[in-house]
Amino acid sequence: LCSLSGVPLMRLLLFSTALAGAAAQSSPFPSINQTGTLELGLPKLGFSEPGSPSFFTMPFNASRQLQLYLTPLSGNVDLYVSAVDPKPKGDEWSGGSSDFSTHLYTSDKAGLEADSVTIEARALCGDAGACPEEVHVGVVSSPLAVAAALFQLTATQLDTDSSASSGTAVTLSAGLPLDGSLAETEEAHYMFVVPNASDDTVLTLTVITAGDPDLYVSVGPALSDPAEQQVWPTATSGARWSGNAFGGERLLVPAAELREEAAGSCEQPSGCALFLSVVAYSQTGYELLAEQKSAEHPTVLRANRPASKQLEADGWAFFDYPVLANATGVLLTLTSLSGDADLFASWSQARPGIGSLSDDTYMSQSTEAVDIIRIEAGGEDWPTSLPAKLHVGVQAYGAAAEFTLLGAEPGGTAATVLSAGQPLVAELRGGDWLWYSFTPAAEGVGAITFTLTPLSGDPDLYVSQEPTFSASERWTCAEPLFGAPTCAASLEAAGATDQVVFLPGDQLYCTACTYRVLVAAATYTSFSILAQVGSVPGGGSVLGGGGKGGGGGG
Repeated sequence: LCSLSGVPLMRLLLFSTALAGAAAQSSPFPSINQTGTLELGLPKLGFSEPGSPSFFTMPFNASRQLQLYLTPLSGNVDLYVSAVDPKPKGDEWSGGSSDFSTHLYTSDKAGLEADSVTIEARALCGDAGACPEEVHVGVVSSPLAVAAALFQLTATQLDTDSSASSGTAVTLSAGLPLDGSLAETEEAHYMFVVPNASDDTVLTLTVITAGDPDLYVSVGPALSDPAEQQVWPTATSGARWSGNAFGGERLLVPAAELREEAAGSCEQPSGCALFLSVVAYSQTGYELLAEQKSAEHPTVLRANRPASKQLEADGWAFFDYPVLANATGVLLTLTSLSGDADLFASWSQARPGIGSLSDDTYMSQSTEAVDIIRIEAGGEDWPTSLPAKLHVGVQAYGAAAEFTLLGAEPGGTAATVLSAGQPLVAELRGGDWLWYSFTPAAEGVGAITFTLTPLSGDPDLYVSQEPTFSASERWTCAEPLFGAPTCAASLEAAGATDQVVFLPGDQLYCTACTYRVLVAAATYTSFSILAQVGSVPGGGSVLGGGGKGGGGGG
């Protein structure tokens, strides 16, 4: 046995080992695409490299609005839409035209921010009503990106004279998360064809930006087109399972209840399906994920996007983490929120930790709250070609456990997405820093607070609205060189909590923008970081603990 290179042992008391031996190369994600046709309601798993954009076409119905949703799974990609240019790229760097007049939509959102756009029919057809037969979509790796990107692209259409409730329904795949966004009272519809009716299904609705989505679920025969579903579950009718607590939802659909409610449709050749309505109690951005409890379909672990789960005693959860071209390595951080969860990873073993260990298995079985596995690019177990999957397993040791798992590149520049009220734990080597992003995305939320709690060492906190805010600019946060400050800092002494608070009326207060958050340290440190909206902590309740009656059912 050789110790796992680069895994910090200080204060975390980790037991992390890598079994020597050359890594067997994992098969890359089998259904990724760089070209093709978008079908309404069917997410396309796509792949884009710097200098090699992805292009898709889709048919256009002139009586309807067009909606596109881009869900980044790894890397930094931008979205472009055109009715004229078959390869809308947005800039000459990627080999395309710089004539933005041909583009109906261009976006350069940073990092793993989800992107969406609704385009009115008249924008496509013009005053003369000359409507195109198809629309062209380009997904381009950011010019600043070094690594490739993995994403899901989803197209839907709405009736031009009605609300979002009449839009195209989207088909969910087991283990593949999808992002969505809704204004207050809007709803979105999804169908999940149950792969195994003898297995429990777990539905997780995670709030990514502030807001309150609710989840209502019914069951029936699987449909070739979810748009054929005539009646969707709501708060007042048709929902067999529901969650309407404040914030996110996690619903368990037991297999026995599923088969009973399906009235035999699960035994039919087409199988049975769950029909989901996500309804916005208030404006929100969210992630929706459908999984089966036996983990026959591992969940895709999104880069820099925390995944949270609850496990029964000695239960397991499995993930596939995409490792793409030019990656500098892999950093997995497992935080046990309750109980004691252990962490395993392997390039070749689909369910690492189960049975005999493969030669390329990494383990972290700490008795502390945090387990970390660090794999440097170029090591003896590193895949000979990319893209590849790193298989990840988490076990609840001896008792039930709740955990958060985060995958990232060590020393990477991508920002980890913070969700309101959900703390994240991380560690830094001396002289390093980590980036985070947070989007309040709702009016009237009150104070916006960032809290950095040291577990060891002395981390410092810097917050800015500027999308180009860099690590070198942090020195001007406390004392601007000239003019008004563009960022804020908290530089408390070692052992003390750092906190930055923005109140309504402050120059840096913003509910519709994305904050860039930097945590830096001169020496090794571990810490917890938390973003909250509502009253200032210590001065009243923080939004997320109330404001709506009722709880979830399931």
